[in-house]
Amino acid sequence: MDTTNINIEELSTADLKRLTAAANETIESRRSEEQAGAMGQIKALVDDNDLDIQSVMDFLSPKPVKTRKSNGTPKANVSKSPPKYRHTESGATWTGKGRKPEWIKSSTNPEQYLIPEAERTSTPAVKPVKAPKASKAETVNETPEADPTTSAGE
Repeated sequence: MDTTNINIEELSTADLKRLTAAANETIESRRSEEQAGAMGQIKALVDDNDLDIQSVMDFLSPKPVKTRKSNGTPKANVSKSPPKYRHTESGATWTGKGRKPEWIKSSTNPEQYLIPEAERTSTPAVKPVKAPKASKAETVNETPEADPTTSAGE
């Protein structure tokens, strides 16, 4: 079929189908050639700029949107509450919402940790750093020794 000057109104259904198939093949062939050329350009840019593939992929991949588990709708950007309590020894803070930290639970007077209203800011709460756990071998074979800096009554 000669496709140089075609009046598609005069073509039969079979000729239109053949023309469509030929056009789709040409489109796919050109798309493949263009993609190969683009990939060559990308590879040259990566090589010329000493980039690694993972950093390029991280840059190109979309960031996940936080959604609610219940219905999948996006979560609103809600600012965190300012801390209301601060542990005097570790510097850990708690907003007064959610699960109580151990230092509040074990305290007979949690009000002692209240941060004055004027000092409260909207900075996120600081979590205390936990000491690494000892292995089973270390805990089975060791006996606790008295700390010479503390008295026996503490």
